[in-house]
This record gives sequence, structure tokens and C-alpha cells, in this order.
Amino acid sequence: MRAAMVASWIVLCLGQGSGCSSPSLETTASAFELELLRMGELARVELRLDMLSAQRAQRRIGELSRRASATVDPRSPRAAAELARNLFDAAGLTRDIDDDRPELALPAGVLSRGRGSCLGLSGLYLAVARRLGWTAHLVLAPNHAFVRVTRAFRFNLTSAFYDAGQFDRALVEYLRVLEILPGFAQAHAACGLVLQRLVRPSQALEQYQAALRDDPNISAVRQNLRTLSLFENGLF
Repeated sequence: MRAAMVASWIVLCLGQGSGCSSPSLETTASAFELELLRMGELARVELRLDMLSAQRAQRRIGELSRRASATVDPRSPRAAAELARNLFDAAGLTRDIDDDRPELALPAGVLSRGRGSCLGLSGLYLAVARRLGWTAHLVLAPNHAFVRVTRAFRFNLTSAFYDAGQFDRALVEYLRVLEILPGFAQAHAACGLVLQRLVRPSQALEQYQAALRDDPNISAVRQNLRTLSLFENGLF
């Protein structure tokens, strides 16, 4: 049974979750997550496994993703480790290397029991990481599996466009970030700064105000607002 589960995982990861998904699940989740939940639901029904249904597991993944979005800084060089701590420590999930039941290799089973194999924990991490817009992949090794994060979030790449003076490109990418994570204060602040550099003060003001609504403690935004005010009054 365990070998069959690992084989299914390999097929899933090679295909990047491109298979068909259950129509009863939220289609806003990644294709990887949908396929993983579909596979888990099939195992739950056919093998009569005691674990969450696909719908309940997906709601729980959504809750974990929203909490991670609010607490993990994607710009941090330790973002991957912070997400792991957020998921496993704060959520009370632990690794179990002795229990080889198949449900512990599936996120729905991990969420049901609060523990899982490296495969199950990796799948849950991947599902949340991809909801956050991160680029992450499963790495399978003999008797082990882990996740490699290759880009913690496109926010970092977009900042490189800004640093290179490519403000139009940076603006497009920052706006894409906000499509993925609406309410991400740092992205609103970055949009405001780019728009300020592009001499679009009214739009910059809107982005700064949105940033402060989402996080009133961003002191740099208040400084930028003062600079913007001086510019609009011809004093800068």
C-alpha cells in the first residue's frame, strides 16, 4: 500500500497536478492541491480511511494559508523555514516515521490526525506554499521526501525590477502580486513607491492608503506620504 501511494505521488508530481479535479472543490486552489485532494478522496472512499473529506481538508488548507499569509514575511531569507514553523509548530503537526498507514501520506489524513509521514507533511506544505504564490517542488529521495522552495514569492523578483530602474515592469509585477495576495500591505506600499517614481501621485496616494489600511505600522509609508505631499505642493 505504501509503495502504491508513493507511486501515485510520483505520477502527480511529474504531471505538476495537471489531472482532472473534483467539481465540488474550490477551483481557486492550485491544480496540484486539487489533484492531491482528489486522490485523497478516492483513497478515503475506496479504502474506507478515517480522515477528512476533500472539502473539509480544503477548507482547513485555506485557513492555514490565510494565517501564513498574515504571519510569514515572503521577503525574509528564512521564509521557507518560517512557513514550516507556522504550519507544523503553531498548528501542532508532527512527523511520524513509524506509522505506515496510507492516510498519513495524504494532507487530509495529516490534518485529521495531527501527524503524518514526510510525504504527507510535504504535500500539505506544498499546497499552502502554492496558495501563497511561492515556487516550490517536492523532492523524493530514498525513504524520504522534502520540499525545496526555489522562489519564496514573486515579490522578491519584482523588487529586483525596481532596483534596476525598470519601474513600468515593476508596477505590472507588483499588481500581479496583489492579485495573488490581496491585502498584502508591503505590495501596496511598493506599488505606491513605483507610482511615485513614475510621477503618478494620485494613484500612488491610493496605494499608500491601502497599505496603511492593511498594516498601520509601516513607518516608511508615512514618510513616503510626506514626500508625496511636498511634491504635490511644489516643495520637493
